Amino acid sequence: MPIYLSCLLAWLLYSLFNTLSKKLNALSGSQAAVARLTWFAFSSYVRKFSLMAAIVYTLLAVLVFMLNNLTGISENIVLARMLFAPLTALKHFHDAFNETWKWIDLAVLPVLALIIIYSVISNHIREHVRQRPEGGALAFFTSAGMHSRVNKTHTALSIIAGIILLASLFILQAIQLPFATVNARYNLENIIVANRIQTLDEKWNLRFPPDAQKKAPLSADLSADIARLSRIMEREIMRSFLQDSVSLDSIQQFRLASTQVRQNLLRAYVAQKQIAADPHAYELSNPFQNFEANSPSPAATSFIKAYAFHAAQTGPVTGFGKKIEAGLSTAVSRLNAREQQLFRTQLRDFYSTYNDQVTIDDVITMSFENLHDSLADNWSKEILKDLLGEPVFLRFFTGAFPRSFQKAFDNILEMKAIEFLTALFIDHKIVMASIHNIRHTPAGTVISDHLTKIKDHLKKHSLPFEKMNNAIRQAPPAMIYSRMQEPEYQMTESRLDAYVEKAANPQVRPYIKAAYAGGLSTYEDYFPNSLQSSAPTHYAVIMKPLKRFSPNSIVAFTREEAFDNSFSFSNLSANPWIGGVLIGRDPEKAPIALDIRDMQWEDFTGFVNITLIDAAGKKYNLGRFPKPVIAQAMAYAADARPVAATMINCTDGALPLRVLVHPALVNTPLGCNLISMDRFVDTYAYNEPSGQVRYALLQFRYQKFMYDACAYYLIFKRHLYEGTENYLVEGPYKQFTGFVISNYALLKEKLLNGRVFNDPLLSPMRVKKNYYHQYLIDLIVTHLAGSATGEEFFNKINAGFPGNMSAGDILITQSEIRSGVRENAYLLDPDLRSLMLPADDNLLTFIEQVAYNKSRFCKKDLHPEADNSPWAFPYLQPDNMIRKTIDQHLQSGINKEIMDNALAFTIAQRLFRNAFSGGLGLGFPLSRMEGLMEVCVGGVGYVKTPEWSAGYQSLPGMDKEVFDIMGVSSEENERACR
Repeated sequence: MPIYLSCLLAWLLYSLFNTLSKKLNALSGSQAAVARLTWFAFSSYVRKFSLMAAIVYTLLAVLVFMLNNLTGISENIVLARMLFAPLTALKHFHDAFNETWKWIDLAVLPVLALIIIYSVISNHIREHVRQRPEGGALAFFTSAGMHSRVNKTHTALSIIAGIILLASLFILQAIQLPFATVNARYNLENIIVANRIQTLDEKWNLRFPPDAQKKAPLSADLSADIARLSRIMEREIMRSFLQDSVSLDSIQQFRLASTQVRQNLLRAYVAQKQIAADPHAYELSNPFQNFEANSPSPAATSFIKAYAFHAAQTGPVTGFGKKIEAGLSTAVSRLNAREQQLFRTQLRDFYSTYNDQVTIDDVITMSFENLHDSLADNWSKEILKDLLGEPVFLRFFTGAFPRSFQKAFDNILEMKAIEFLTALFIDHKIVMASIHNIRHTPAGTVISDHLTKIKDHLKKHSLPFEKMNNAIRQAPPAMIYSRMQEPEYQMTESRLDAYVEKAANPQVRPYIKAAYAGGLSTYEDYFPNSLQSSAPTHYAVIMKPLKRFSPNSIVAFTREEAFDNSFSFSNLSANPWIGGVLIGRDPEKAPIALDIRDMQWEDFTGFVNITLIDAAGKKYNLGRFPKPVIAQAMAYAADARPVAATMINCTDGALPLRVLVHPALVNTPLGCNLISMDRFVDTYAYNEPSGQVRYALLQFRYQKFMYDACAYYLIFKRHLYEGTENYLVEGPYKQFTGFVISNYALLKEKLLNGRVFNDPLLSPMRVKKNYYHQYLIDLIVTHLAGSATGEEFFNKINAGFPGNMSAGDILITQSEIRSGVRENAYLLDPDLRSLMLPADDNLLTFIEQVAYNKSRFCKKDLHPEADNSPWAFPYLQPDNMIRKTIDQHLQSGINKEIMDNALAFTIAQRLFRNAFSGGLGLGFPLSRMEGLMEVCVGGVGYVKTPEWSAGYQSLPGMDKEVFDIMGVSSEENERACR
């Protein structure tokens, strides 16, 4: 209750007790005896205590009134401190009481006094009844000896009861007093802070006189450094008002910060691509801008918007932050050249160790500051309203601030700002020591009180940070590369339409266009960067009406399926579109949790030497990496998609393979290196001297050919297709059956009379049982040896195969042999050996494997494109024939350089991928990577990577017109990577 009302209540109680006492004295006889006995608890002692309480409350009310309307002592700082100290002590008592004794109701104290009175009376009644049972209880109250029996305890009981009652009232007021004197406390604190500001200003003006002659303006880079330091300081000052974090979930907080750092790294990399004069277009996918569509709540949306705003700032956004910037600029401009250079060095050393990333606490504290900052936008009110809920916001912030709050608020922030500047330029402390000083200077109660309320509320009603991060993962940070601009795409499609119109058969035209349109597909079509695209790709638009004419193309799959695969190393391992280079897997389960706290580097010409430091101070020297490799590895890991480069048959064989390169690698020397490495298997392994690789690959091709021949024979003979699909069935039927009939004896010999189908080292058909009709394989094995001619063989197959089968039951999948490179599994061991150069020989594996996708006829719920256990020719694995053959060509020259760069890139992206995921510990300084990117990104050059695996010159006899339309025969593609 208000203290003034408590004062009035105390006087009313005293008046009541006094009046009752006088009336009782006027009674006589037995009634008077009973009444006096009942009243013994309200004896003169109780009246005296109530009078004392009334007087004290009166004095307290007068004091509170004076304090709340205090004026005229601004010069008397000693008096202000003397008055402020007890009020602060009362505030601490109030906080401690609420924290420790919340379960005690203050009503317990007066009730305790009444219990004492009752227990004493009860004991005396029982004693009297025992001695004089004939009189009963009434005789006890009316007997003349009652007073003598009670008299001994009467005084003590009255004093105890009075003290307990009085103490309960005093404690009640002590708890209320901080609320009653909040305006006084803010006034007094403001006087103390203003005096401190005046002292600091005098000290500052002595060192930097306001009327001193101004020197030349600061350089742009130094001004940018000062703006950055000012931004850091305004956050550090606001952080100093919180004793502990708003969010207890450090994992989710780390992931949020990781997302922002990844976005910043990609922005820096794209800016460099523009500087490198890459004529092609790059853009960024910003997860914070796309967040609202996937947001779990309006509060989450508001929080993410505020987080993105603060994380994007390069300079201060608050009034006191701008004062810091002005003070820094003034001080630095008046330093001499040597002192300025020392200041630059100090800033560089500071930035090399400071973890400059926005936290959940920063969003809360900065939004609160902006709410009271006249220079800030009004959006902070809406943010806090969404975060806290309108009822809580209104309780905290509407009418919650006394008239002295704003002045005290501004003065405390200004005092902390001036203290930092004074420590830095007058006391000559280094930047980190000055920040440490800010963290440990008194924060006052004006700001911390209200931030504590917000913190306590958010800890009880936490934001759904896990859901927020899950929403961000649906549109993570990503780079998007476009090889053609809109007019070029439109012109190419128009030329393609004109070419397709030349086809004689109108029914065939959609199939032709669907096939050739694959030449317009991009990396984003196969490996989309987000679950929901704001704008479909050109290839997706073209293929929308043609989807049924190309059921094996990527557009046949939902975006959800493609998106899920895009970031999954295991799903992509057997993806039908991934022959190439797959780098970017997560480590196996680590035996211990790492706790890396710092990342340092030495800058050499063209190289950086990277060292990690853990919480115990142990250093791990990772080795010396080329700068371009580091910059591209950071961008590659920040984007997170693990397909580095691949070559895809996207035109049903009508054109060469389409070369797709990760946006962080496209049009760079490193991208050319990885494309060349992708070709090592086809270039060297197939022609190894023993012929074992060639033998294993041919054995599969013979099996695939024989199975497809039988499948198309059954589909065509039994007419298991729609009339519009005649073009798709008749052609393969004639091709396959004609070759088998003409070369039946040779195929029988190559297939070992069918025995090879049952050999798991040479055949996947008994291993991948869901991808092949097992009874059809049984028929092939049975009749291949027993048939003299191809015609006899096909007749037996047709006669023996069941009649209730559909085309999709027979031809379930389509398959191709894919060669490529895969990053091997690894552990994050305690010594971090898996992150160090030189890399061991087991870092990458060269593979030949069979990749599957669902056939155009299959209607089953089957997803072979996400098979994470591909069939990789086990016949070749015991002697590691492929790797041994390739290693012979990697010992020197350009191939060794290619391999060295690929290994360094693999190690570097492992480092950064684990840093982003938290694998190196939640204390890893993510923001340090921005400084490393700045050092390294300038070394990334421009070299055009190919769009197609071959040009027209290497494929004579092909239709040059369509090659020209799709850019296959362009000079740019012919001269790529040269």
